[in-house]
Amino acid sequence: MTADSPAAAEKICSARPVDGFHGIAITEALAQRKPLVVIFATPGFCRSQMCGPVLEEVQTATAQYGDRLNVIHVEIYQNARPPQMVPAVAQWGLPSEPWVFLVGADGRIVDKFESAVTADELHPAVAQLVRS
Repeated sequence: MTADSPAAAEKICSARPVDGFHGIAITEALAQRKPLVVIFATPGFCRSQMCGPVLEEVQTATAQYGDRLNVIHVEIYQNARPPQMVPAVAQWGLPSEPWVFLVGADGRIVDKFESAVTADELHPAVAQLVRS
């Protein structure tokens, strides 16, 4: 799901404050043929307690790339509330949360991170993604 305003994002995102990663769908981002970072996380309901911190690390690691990179946060629960998961969780085969995927401009997954990851770990991978 996408949102065109902070108020709309509050309905589909459990992060507070709401992040700015809900303005484009994965299919739209892939059609743009530019690098993509996808984070599957539910900051408000995360079982591992890592979703919020990892979302912040993604924000830090991707901030400098502006429009050279799309970043999408997929809230894992429908309407940002358990228990109903969004279809993308099953489609991507995710057994846990959070997950961060780096997707090349060609649409191929080039790297992935499960659970805790820091901006220091993400930054070189994101820099390489943008350069390719």
